[in-house]
Amino acid sequence: MPSRSHLEMFDKIKPKLELGISISSFWASNPSNESRGERFLIKGPFISTTLISIFAITYMVNTFEGRLTTNLALSFLCCFGSLQICSKTLSMRYHRDKLIKLLNKAEFLHNNFENEELSTIGERNLKKFSDIWLIFCKIGTTSYLVAILLFSLTNALKGKLGIIFQIPLVPIDLPYYTEIMLFVQFILVIFGCISIIFTELGVAYHGFQIMAASDILFDYISINKDKIQECPDFLKIITIRYCDIVENINLLKSVISFSVLVQFVFSAFMSLAIFF
Repeated sequence: MPSRSHLEMFDKIKPKLELGISISSFWASNPSNESRGERFLIKGPFISTTLISIFAITYMVNTFEGRLTTNLALSFLCCFGSLQICSKTLSMRYHRDKLIKLLNKAEFLHNNFENEELSTIGERNLKKFSDIWLIFCKIGTTSYLVAILLFSLTNALKGKLGIIFQIPLVPIDLPYYTEIMLFVQFILVIFGCISIIFTELGVAYHGFQIMAASDILFDYISINKDKIQECPDFLKIITIRYCDIVENINLLKSVISFSVLVQFVFSAFMSLAIFF
């Protein structure tokens, strides 16, 4: 039986991954068991990114006067960034079953070992890559939040010049219009950031699990390379685990292939737009 250390870590991570799948795919997996706050957190990011696109387009249409300004450029970037997030969400929704399958296979990896030796190797590698992923989560989340806070603070200090969104049919001369729009921008960008964080970190987790499974297999082969003739089950174990790694790679590739293409196209287009 494997030690409980890496299993306890996985049990703490699993609910976050399940929530991440729901957020990244805009899909409430079990509405009856989810709190109102969780359902709001699941649906909020996609709705927010959709609203960002609409408000940014409205702003660009209503304020464009034949020349490019800093606000128009920022509004343009936010619009294309939100469209990129929306397309990723739709892709994740389409591949939701594969994401759940990857999560189930990760749980199987943590709970099933053919012998004590594999259990020891597995515990060491799984814990190592879980720790790396947690560090990656902290760095990534902190970076995004700091960037949003700095962006929002800069816009707030600019006052009216910091507005890059415009709500359709809302008059500009509305009392406290500037404060309302700056607050709306902050909330929408925060929710858009939540979608990015959960999508990217969820994909990264499965990538780390594949690396952990590969390291487990490599270490097991390295230790037992002289026992192939003595242990008939050795080759069987290696073959099964290798096939499982290949299957996980194919699953992850099918999940992220469209997202990677979208990321490349939008990033290239946005880079050219910024240069222009």
